[in-house]
Amino acid sequence: MAGYIDLFRMELQNKNYARNTVKVYVSKLKAYFVFWNKNKYSSYKDYIINFINAQAGEVSKRHAYYAVKFFYNLVLKKDCPYNLDRIKTRKRLPDHLTKENIYK
Repeated sequence: MAGYIDLFRMELQNKNYARNTVKVYVSKLKAYFVFWNKNKYSSYKDYIINFINAQAGEVSKRHAYYAVKFFYNLVLKKDCPYNLDRIKTRKRLPDHLTKENIYK
């Protein structure tokens, strides 16, 4: 697994991904390998779906998905067996409302 992680890191750096992006994707890939060793599912797709669903927020899920997807594409040289529908970001309300905002 360490060889895969080093190869993955090198591929991302060769494609000029930002240092923080590489760091996040590598940590998500490590978490995926730990998840893989702890759980038993019948297919690769089930592993990926359950790993992504175990993540806390939308951004974390998106990072987890893209880390696994890029691992399949860049290191294993095959398509990821699972395609994630776009995770929509939550629309947030303003922190504070003024009288003008309320009466609009």
